[in-house]
Amino acid sequence: MSVEHQENLPSWAEVKKIINSYDNKQLIGLVGDLYRLSAENKAFFNTRFELGKDPLAPYKYIIQSAINPCQEKGEELNLKVANKALTSYAKAVDNPRGEAELMLFYLESGNEF
Repeated sequence: MSVEHQENLPSWAEVKKIINSYDNKQLIGLVGDLYRLSAENKAFFNTRFELGKDPLAPYKYIIQSAINPCQEKGEELNLKVANKALTSYAKAVDNPRGEAELMLFYLESGNEF
């Protein structure tokens, strides 16, 4: 998205004003829509609410795929994607222990490569 386009977007304050007018059912519908919108959103909600056996699993998968690609399939190393996984996890929860575990996994994946 270009910088010019971003400047024309409504502010969070404008969006928040509309959200504040929603009732509980509308808010749940909105969150459900966001959840279904992307795998990244699902990972965010599942991590935030500590759902599933391993909330780090989606982030580990991304890191593993990006830092230790399958060269036989022509996959390439992508540190930007791996770093984004670390950042996304940190935004989802305030869990320094989980962040440390992901960083260690990041390093181990790099060593395997």
